[in-house]
Amino acid sequence: MSKGKSLGFLAALVAATLLVSIMAGGPALAARGGKGGSSSATLTVAPNPAPYGTTSIVISGSGFGGGQFLRVGPRGMIPTAFVTTDANGAFSITYPRPEGFISNILVEALKQKGQDFVLAASTTLVVCSTNPCP
Repeated sequence: MSKGKSLGFLAALVAATLLVSIMAGGPALAARGGKGGSSSATLTVAPNPAPYGTTSIVISGSGFGGGQFLRVGPRGMIPTAFVTTDANGAFSITYPRPEGFISNILVEALKQKGQDFVLAASTTLVVCSTNPCP
């Protein structure tokens, strides 16, 4: 095999390896918080589970970048809250409990990336059909 063909094969192998790494790591990287993507953001909801009749929940997050702008709330629901994290990358807001839901609700924190928002952290809120929850 000539030197040119060997280099071409090596370049193709490196490109294929990088492509597989990007595709496999994309979802994991998208779920990381922080401006540099180096921290692990977490999201919590209280009370959780939420008894039937609960009028509001507290959504808290940590591990984001300091001063990071986030869109927070149940997936696909309006209103969505917009928050800016404190210098330590944390926030806490009171959010009206979504009316009429008795099930699991995905609550997300989305960070701004250009003109879009991408997933930074998520958690599940369980809304019970009774008060108190079983």
